[in-house]
Amino acid sequence: MPLPNEHSARQLPPNQFDKVTLKRRTGDGGIVMIVGRLASTKKYAVQTVRCDSTRLSVGDFRQWLVGHNYRTDQIVAAKKLSEMKAVAYSEVVTGDRDVEVSVDDDLTVGKPFKTLACGPISSRMTGEEIGVITPDLIKELVRVYHARRDLDPVIIDWCHASSDDQAPIENTISLGQIVDMYIEADCLWCVPAYSDRGQKLVNESSPLWSSPEFLQGDVYDRRDGSRVGNGQILAISLTPRPQQTVDKLTKITLSEGPMENENMAAGASDASEVEAIRAEKEALEAEVERLRSELESMKASAMAEGETAEEDEKDEDKVEAAEEVVEEDEEKEEVKLRERILLSEQQGQIKRLSDELASIRRDQKAERRQAKIRQLCELGKISPAEVGSAERLYNLDRKLFAEMFETRPANSAVNLSEFGHGYGAPEQPTRASVDKSVKKLAEDRSVDYATALKLYRENHADEYLQAMKGGR
Repeated sequence: MPLPNEHSARQLPPNQFDKVTLKRRTGDGGIVMIVGRLASTKKYAVQTVRCDSTRLSVGDFRQWLVGHNYRTDQIVAAKKLSEMKAVAYSEVVTGDRDVEVSVDDDLTVGKPFKTLACGPISSRMTGEEIGVITPDLIKELVRVYHARRDLDPVIIDWCHASSDDQAPIENTISLGQIVDMYIEADCLWCVPAYSDRGQKLVNESSPLWSSPEFLQGDVYDRRDGSRVGNGQILAISLTPRPQQTVDKLTKITLSEGPMENENMAAGASDASEVEAIRAEKEALEAEVERLRSELESMKASAMAEGETAEEDEKDEDKVEAAEEVVEEDEEKEEVKLRERILLSEQQGQIKRLSDELASIRRDQKAERRQAKIRQLCELGKISPAEVGSAERLYNLDRKLFAEMFETRPANSAVNLSEFGHGYGAPEQPTRASVDKSVKKLAEDRSVDYATALKLYRENHADEYLQAMKGGR
């Protein structure tokens, strides 16, 4: 499925990966890798390679994949191919059309030149065809230029440096701007106005050609997002390296350029001298071209050798990067596992303590209930037949229990003055009976004797004091 603004090349199916481990890794030059851990082997691998479509064409992306040993059989171009910047080295012809334009005092109008003609356009890096220039597109480019020339001026730069974030700052300075565009014979013509630096470069860097940079497709206003048209010229670059063969191109010159030959002819003594000067100039230009070609060849050879030497280092870097990702994820998983174990232990300990506390509270409540009912029975306020009902009421409603039983007069339920009455004919507590009760409480609560004795004294203070006074 095409992605917005990103070309992609699948390396492995996504269902082979543990989805939660898939991560986006951004590299240099607009390259992005989707890396994850394989479900079968638990090893890390590259699932998909992507690239920024505004920085690399499909052909450039394919070349990068081949150079780094990645698959190229499942390349999917970006969803909005029209947003890809098209760069065409056009057949540049200076014209003699008289054009009246108004420019700033620090600019000098140059000769109009043809910068775009109908036909295919190719990547300046790979030569791969990336689009076709039609008469309708040229008309739209000119229309949008005139409609937005004040809002989006078309600058003149050097070798597309204004669109390259990595270009040296001295190369990104404007050399001027385009002050007019028109169509002639289905070709796009531009009228340049050069800055002082632009004039100097054109004079000293012959031969030069133009290279337009433009958007082909939907174009929108950067202020409010409204649609502007189907294409727009972004910049015109001056370049010494044409895409087409030299015999199809002519050079960019200033407006004074054609006058040089006339002045040379007027100052020469005869036609042969003019021809000799012209031949010498052409020979010098040919020598410059030969030296430039040799330099490009030497650079290409050096780059090829450098890539061979760096290939092993790149492979090692890829392995090290993958290993670092594995180690990092394993450390994170180990930390999470330790945290889960610690949390589980803490939760278990909290539950045990809560259960013990609840059991102690239940036992304390039962002892307080029994002590209260025993006391009321000894006072004759509750009869033995009422003990069960009194216990249930004590658990349900303490206030009602007090109103029903505690407010009774003594001996109102049982006359304790009569022999044999009372709450189980209670005996007087002794030290032996207290010791027996404490031992039983320690066994029931699973606590030591001292703790059980403390609990007994808190809940049976009267019995304990009476036993200690009795001395038995």
